[in-house]
Amino acid sequence: MAYCVIVDDLYHYMDEDARYEAGEFATADEALACCIRILRSDLKAMAADCPTVDSLYGQWLSFGEDPFIVTTDGSSSVEWSSRQYVLAHGAEVIASAHGAASLPDGATA
Repeated sequence: MAYCVIVDDLYHYMDEDARYEAGEFATADEALACCIRILRSDLKAMAADCPTVDSLYGQWLSFGEDPFIVTTDGSSSVEWSSRQYVLAHGAEVIASAHGAASLPDGATA
């Protein structure tokens, strides 16, 4: 396997003992999909208490999981940033958690 997903626990920042391996994958796309699943699940659990992307980002930075990809056989590295993902997709996760997708036009959660 060429790609391994490792997950840091941001509550225990820089504590490698709090880190776990989420899996090994043959392709970068599979590893990236795993990162996204982990991060979206984590954000979804936090989003109900977070009305804004900034609050979700702050909550995630303090208590979330930070998946990243390492190569195990010299394959090309994968450019992936959980932080950028949270900022780019946080509003979508919050809207989903607050049921905004089912609200009429112009209504807010």
